[in-house]
Amino acid sequence: MRRGNSIAAFNFSLDDQVNINGSRRDDNLITIDGAVGTRTRGNGSSIGVADADSTQEVQILTGNYQPEYGRSSGGQIRIVTRGGTRDLHGAFYEYFRNSDLNANTWSRNATVGSAVANNPAPFRFNQFGYNFSGPIYVPGVHFNSDRNKFFFLFGQEYVRFRQDNTAFQKVPSVAMRGGDFSELLNPANIYYGKVVTIKDPTTGLQYPNNIIPKSQLSPTGIGLLSAYPLPNATQGANNWVADQSAPTDQRKDTGSFDYLPNQSHSIRFRVLNYDFISVTPFQGTYNLTPQIQSRPNQTASLSHTWTISPTFINEALFTASVDHVKTVFDTSSGLADRTKYGINYPYIFPGTKELANKIPTVNMSGVIGTLDGGPYPSHSGGLVTDLSDNITKILGSHTIKAGFLWERDGENDFDQINVSSTTPGATNNQNGYFQFTDGRTGAPTSGSALSNAALGLFDTYGEIGQKDYTLYRANMYEWFVQDSWKATPRLRIEYGVRHTIIQPYYALWGNIAIFNPSHYVAANAPVVDPKTGFTSGGVPYNGITIPGSGFPSGAAGRIPGAATGQYSGLFHNTSPGYSSIDWADFQPRLGVAYSTGSKTVVRAGVGRFVTR
Repeated sequence: MRRGNSIAAFNFSLDDQVNINGSRRDDNLITIDGAVGTRTRGNGSSIGVADADSTQEVQILTGNYQPEYGRSSGGQIRIVTRGGTRDLHGAFYEYFRNSDLNANTWSRNATVGSAVANNPAPFRFNQFGYNFSGPIYVPGVHFNSDRNKFFFLFGQEYVRFRQDNTAFQKVPSVAMRGGDFSELLNPANIYYGKVVTIKDPTTGLQYPNNIIPKSQLSPTGIGLLSAYPLPNATQGANNWVADQSAPTDQRKDTGSFDYLPNQSHSIRFRVLNYDFISVTPFQGTYNLTPQIQSRPNQTASLSHTWTISPTFINEALFTASVDHVKTVFDTSSGLADRTKYGINYPYIFPGTKELANKIPTVNMSGVIGTLDGGPYPSHSGGLVTDLSDNITKILGSHTIKAGFLWERDGENDFDQINVSSTTPGATNNQNGYFQFTDGRTGAPTSGSALSNAALGLFDTYGEIGQKDYTLYRANMYEWFVQDSWKATPRLRIEYGVRHTIIQPYYALWGNIAIFNPSHYVAANAPVVDPKTGFTSGGVPYNGITIPGSGFPSGAAGRIPGAATGQYSGLFHNTSPGYSSIDWADFQPRLGVAYSTGSKTVVRAGVGRFVTR
């Protein structure tokens, strides 16, 4: 549950909706035993969650933290898991919630002609698990016989969340699917709440009784209307209601080993395996394209702490974090198959679809809901590895700390879903996007988006061809030095600097492109026809740059045109990343704490911070 939300907003998704000290959520950092716990492609989403019983502490840094903490300019949430002890311990637990304890909602009670009016939505939440820990030793063998050198912990937690989602929407009536729009002559119709006359777009005359002749109907347009579910209920201005199961499962495996060979050395190994599977039944507004998302993620860390002397400590840490996201549609019902409704128009880009017969997206401009075929299926996976080493030296009233970090990260991205712009027809659906409006500015119209669909009069159509599979990679280097100075018993001053060198992401196969103003030539600009949107003349890729000096050998056979030289003119011997490296990301930081007495401490701080 998130702060400010009611209990009804129960949610435990992996999206980080937390704003710390005024920062954007993308500027936050989550670490699990030092391993990066945020996704490579989006800091606003976490890789996983440690189970509650295996967590030792959660530290939240809100701002003005010391230079030893990097990679983010917002807040940091640092999770540390437990280890074993010299004694055996174990625990089993379960927490639960159940709809038998809930009241029904107002909207369900107000629904006529559906069973949802009589019962609260099914809701089952079970969180259960176990853990055990202790020393690792073999009786009769001298190794760790005193049980103070080698320890383990293993825990598992499962979450089973079962609830029903209820959707209320408007859909075309049965008569409309045959070209009969006579019900729009009723001023109380649910679609407009006023009389709407349907006119022949070629003559401007009203169709008798708002009924379009069969000879003028578009088979594809009727197919698009027929793809909407049939009316089944009455609920206010809605004539369709559905109740679908929306299960979510989680599994968390936590393991740890601690080895203390002597008083000067401590070796810790931590691993977290996290699996998340959720079903969103109304992902496309209606129930045609229920979404299934799977996120099997892992983090691991290996640390070595060496107490060289009572005043000198070295800490080495290696971590790895892996995030995978696979999103598919449940096609078992057959409702997402466009051929079921007689939709068979030819694609602009044939042979490129992940699901050849998936329904398109149909936008009726708010008259009814958008039938959204969506961007899926897709998948992506990222790996983040960190290697760091810090030293701490105590010199009188000064605690000096310095260290470095190297990070290698990347993303294998087959997830081309964020296709949006003000361009008419822009879409994220490979299988097409239709926009219907009432007015069809500058073009003939029948007076309603619904009847325009029946006539096949769309405003815009868009489609995506082949999805890219892009392997992004990058490095980051950081170093810092800081001093915590206890100037007086009441005054502490902390100061230092961190330097971050971030290499912008580049594509292993060279399949990224950017617009570079310095490579744009105004005289080569194509001419855009304002009526059709088509271009003519000029250089089609004017100003477009592919970073680097040419396609790498790995692009052959993977990137169309890589071996033919078709795009060789887009290389300008630039750096391989999408931008240049900023070598001047120095981050000085200063913090002061002064105790005015036994009950009051005044704190102040200032600093510069950089987000990866």
